[in-house]
Amino acid sequence: IGKVFRNEGVSPNHNPEFTTCEFYQAFADHKDLMALTEDLLSSMATQILGTTVLPSGIDLKPPYRRVSVLDRLEEVYGLAPGTFPDVNDREAVEAVHDQLAALLRRRHSIDAGTLRPKGEPPTVASNCKLVDTMIGRDIEPDCVAPTFICDHPLAMSPLAKEDPDRPGRSQRFELFIAGKELANAYSELNDPEEQMDRF
Repeated sequence: IGKVFRNEGVSPNHNPEFTTCEFYQAFADHKDLMALTEDLLSSMATQILGTTVLPSGIDLKPPYRRVSVLDRLEEVYGLAPGTFPDVNDREAVEAVHDQLAALLRRRHSIDAGTLRPKGEPPTVASNCKLVDTMIGRDIEPDCVAPTFICDHPLAMSPLAKEDPDRPGRSQRFELFIAGKELANAYSELNDPEEQMDRF
């Protein structure tokens, strides 16, 4: 547990100064960490307030809702299951960019070209930024009650293990309450060859 000071990436959603709790746990995965997070927050609320219900009316009693990033974005954008543009595809970066840009333009009137440095071609990283923009506009605001946003595309989580049951998706989650991120966790990738390939 410690103070963190950051002087980059300041935005209305990211405070440059905050207190963090960081830990590593052997033989645990992201699902174990979700359960631990639910227990930690609900227990703290009960110890401090005598109830899991916050003064705002938000209840921290588990289990928390789980929202799969790609599944939810497919619903929001009216896409058939399994058809969301694959940001992990290193061979089709331009095509993926065009698909994501069209989706953002149609729903939010956003010019995707403004979300990357001027004159630079699309990259896997810039495509991930487009997906992150979609998450921020189309998923996060609906996360008032405690919600785990999970199953991010692997390219968005280079230090996380791949979900063996859902190829191309990471074993990662972010916890949102009242539309704000409270936690970001993942099963840490410990295969050096896989890590080298991703970077």
